Parts: sequence; structure tokens; C-alpha cells
Amino acid sequence: MERYLTTGELSRRLGVAPRTIQDWRRRKWVTPAFVTAGGQARWIEEDVREQLRKREEDRQGD
Repeated sequence: MERYLTTGELSRRLGVAPRTIQDWRRRKWVTPAFVTAGGQARWIEEDVREQLRKREEDRQGD
């Protein structure tokens, strides 16, 4: 079973600031697995890594 991470937990695993993840989300570079009723994002680390990989591939293809 996959574990859902908070933005803070994800940021520590990726080695970036939580604000960076929030910015990526705002720019629609990454999408959380779901959002709680209180509006907090929950993430699956491998999903985010894959979204970032695809974005980089698309960017290099331009």
C-alpha cells in the first residue's frame, strides 16, 4: 500500500522547500493524489517524481 505524504514530508524526500512544491502545484507541474476536506494536498512520492520526469522530457523536446 502506498503512503500518502504531506507537502512537508514530500519536500524533505525531494530535497526542496515546501514552498517549491506549492509553486509547482500552482503552475500545474505536479498534481497531488488527493486534497483533504481542509484543502491540504496529499502526495505519492513516485507519482510526483514521474510527473517531474515527464515535464523535463517534454521541456527538452521543445
